Amino acid sequence: MRRRHGRGPDLPVELSGLLSEWPQAGAGWERHDARVRDIYTTWVARPLLSRRRMGRARQTAGWAAEGTLDEHMTRYNSSGTSIAGSVLPWG
Repeated sequence: MRRRHGRGPDLPVELSGLLSEWPQAGAGWERHDARVRDIYTTWVARPLLSRRRMGRARQTAGWAAEGTLDEHMTRYNSSGTSIAGSVLPWG
């Protein structure tokens, strides 16, 4: 994981790499506030399997490029949980 200037959780290498490779994703990522970025950083980093982390990193980078991280954070998946709900303690 890559250090983030001493604030918030570390940025997973999978996500860091994609944000660097896709300029529109990196720019979209920076447009969101620190709280949103921290939630996605935790969500991407959580799985033990690298392929799941990479899948989440691709999704996150795509949504960052579209500027829709906020919108997707509260959508529920097929198991009835949201990204925010799976990361935040009261979720």
